[in-house]
Formats: sequence, structure tokens, C-alpha cells
Amino acid sequence: DDFLPHRFAVLAQALSREIEERHRKQHKLPMKDWTVMQALALHGELMPADIHRLGVQNKAQISRALKCLLDRGLVAKRPHPDDNRTFSVAMTDEGWAIYEAIVPLMRQRQNEIIENMSEGELDDLRRLLARLEEAMGDTKASGS
Repeated sequence: DDFLPHRFAVLAQALSREIEERHRKQHKLPMKDWTVMQALALHGELMPADIHRLGVQNKAQISRALKCLLDRGLVAKRPHPDDNRTFSVAMTDEGWAIYEAIVPLMRQRQNEIIENMSEGELDDLRRLLARLEEAMGDTKASGS
């Protein structure tokens, strides 16, 4: 019970399942697709390999997510100018509209989760998370 990787994994999975369920209901958007959209929103146009380097998902998951997002018109791809074997992707206007509809829901749920924490506890949590990330080096984490 005190093995931190296990506790973090269980918490992250519980939060992800809940958020994914909300996304599926309103936007029919699986979590695998959402995490790719989130990476694009935070970092702009990216190649699939760049998304993988961010630590979002493994290459196969990214490929499946991109196919779904491309099919739905939520992202568009552009051939790489120096290597036509690869491409970059960016969100379309429709993708941005869905992203901007989802983010407030995520923030609302985050606020519900932390509403019973004091500002001092939140500051401590942020500081401790930063220290863990620093101790691990580049965590490749992406935020919302």
C-alpha cells in the first residue's frame, strides 16, 4: 500500500476512467484520442514520433488514435517537407472546438476533487510533485 508507483497508477487510472466516461458520453472521444489531442493543444503541430517522445502513449496507440482523429476530422495531417514517409498533425477547428468544450469539464472535476484541500495542502502537493518529477528527470508528462 505504500509503494508509490502503484498508488499513483491506481489513482491515475481511476481519474482517467472517470474522465474518459464523461468524454465518451458527450463527445464520443476515447481517452487514447483525447491524450493525443491534449499533446497537440499543448505543443502545436507534431509528428507522431514527437507525440511518442512526450510520453503520451506507445506508438501503436498513437497510430490508432491518429487514425480515429483523422477519420473524424478532428486533426489534419501534413506531409513532412523533408521526408515524405512521415507527416505532422495538428488539430482542426472542429478538434479545437471539442478540446475547448472538454477542458472546462476536466477543470470542474479537478476542482471538485480538491475542494476540501487547503491552499497550503495544494501548494504542498504541487511542490512534492515537482520534487518527484525533478528526481526522476524528464518525466515527459503532459498537462491540460
